[in-house]
Amino acid sequence: MNYMTSRRSMTESKFRGLASELLANIFSSLPRRDLVHVVLVCKSFYLSGCLLLYQHVDLRSDDLYIRSTLDLLRDHESIEKKIVSAVLTTMPTTMPHPYSHSQSQDTQLVAWINPYITKRWSNLKSLKLRGYPFSDIWASDVFLNTLHNSCQQLRYFTYRPEFGALPSNFDLTGLHGVTWHSGPGTEDMPIMPTLSSSRHAITRISFTGTIIFRSDIQYYIFLDLRFPSLEYLELGSLVDANDAARANTKVTEFILAHPRIEHLSLGRTRPAIDNGGPGARDSFFQFDGSLLRRESLPSLKSFEGFLENISMLARHAVNSLFSINSLSIYCPYQERKLMEKVLEMQEAVTQAHMTLKKFPFVTYLRFELFAELHHMMPLNTTSLTHRTCMDHLSQLCPGVVSWYGRLPPMTSEHLSSMFGMYDNVETISLPQPTLFIHIGSSELAYFRPIAVKCTNLKKVIARKLEYTEEKNQIFMLNRDADGNLTSVTALATPDEHCLH
Repeated sequence: MNYMTSRRSMTESKFRGLASELLANIFSSLPRRDLVHVVLVCKSFYLSGCLLLYQHVDLRSDDLYIRSTLDLLRDHESIEKKIVSAVLTTMPTTMPHPYSHSQSQDTQLVAWINPYITKRWSNLKSLKLRGYPFSDIWASDVFLNTLHNSCQQLRYFTYRPEFGALPSNFDLTGLHGVTWHSGPGTEDMPIMPTLSSSRHAITRISFTGTIIFRSDIQYYIFLDLRFPSLEYLELGSLVDANDAARANTKVTEFILAHPRIEHLSLGRTRPAIDNGGPGARDSFFQFDGSLLRRESLPSLKSFEGFLENISMLARHAVNSLFSINSLSIYCPYQERKLMEKVLEMQEAVTQAHMTLKKFPFVTYLRFELFAELHHMMPLNTTSLTHRTCMDHLSQLCPGVVSWYGRLPPMTSEHLSSMFGMYDNVETISLPQPTLFIHIGSSELAYFRPIAVKCTNLKKVIARKLEYTEEKNQIFMLNRDADGNLTSVTALATPDEHCLH
């Protein structure tokens, strides 16, 4: 008997009699990696473990083991019925060009899943398509009809245009949330059928990429629709508009027609500033001030956008601006321009509310400087401008508990100085290069100065850079009864949800 067989025998003798419901309850608290090990070690745990493992499936056409995974699902109806969320990623298949004797190759869409794949996914609540898996009209229609008939619980749909085009008749009903990863070449993608079919149920709409505004594209038509239950709206980042004034008016009319909006985003990037040269035209969504009133956006609790957006709302004394609890500011400016815009916003807020002069209920603040971050940077690139901006924001938002953002690398002293006026902050989240360039071998020494100034600080999160294989680092600050920092516990995690 080999080691694995012996180990299985020992495990089975203890747990074979436990009910599957009890096993599922025990396993539900395990991280996914540990759950995989449990399933492999003991065959008695196989089905109970798989019922949890495959609640969330991520299927890719280029996965070497995709056929085995699909066979497993097909052979176990009980597992398929437990699927709650699914990601289907379609990648191009490279094949030799049929009319060439050279080494040239074509990329083709090859069917990799059965169009009836979701027939038993009766508990599916979230579907994300990266690309589209069918080019054949019949197969596409079968796939769509199966979603309609078998996935009655489907509530959230995400589409990222990659390889394979979403068909023009693709419509899903009863959705609560739609996320669309827009970008170059997606202006004519058929978003309208699904948005129209679900317009009475939708509470959440997200455009997470860049937007081109023209009267002949789908996005423009979308702004004519009305969604009576809409509470969460991300409009995407405007990259170009043939009529900027018209774009602002159209967008403002759409926003004001939805008084239940609680979260509003007017964009995260300004491509002309981020990537363009001196003559690049800056485009971004802005409110049409002539349409704003004090009572506009009565349900607003969270805002995301640029300093100019906040200044516009403040100049028109929109009441709900001063009762928000979450504020995300994106600042793609050079230092002098950054300071100018921050002061303009502060002046607008002060004039709008002479007694308040701040956002007293903001507990979550996101502040993004679009500084380039890499490991070859100068050892300290923070400046007095950054510090001054942070001080102004701490005065505007004195109740911040969670701070998330992007700043250049800082020494221990600079870090404590930068956050020294945030009296209530408990969590700070920064990119890894901001901290790691200076953290050295002693985490305790690095975090001691900020722990002295920020007496409520409990953890500092070092976020991994996007598109890297590193893990996120969480530094827990341990204090004694008097509040003095005694030790720092470092935890590594791939979990993205811990970062906000």
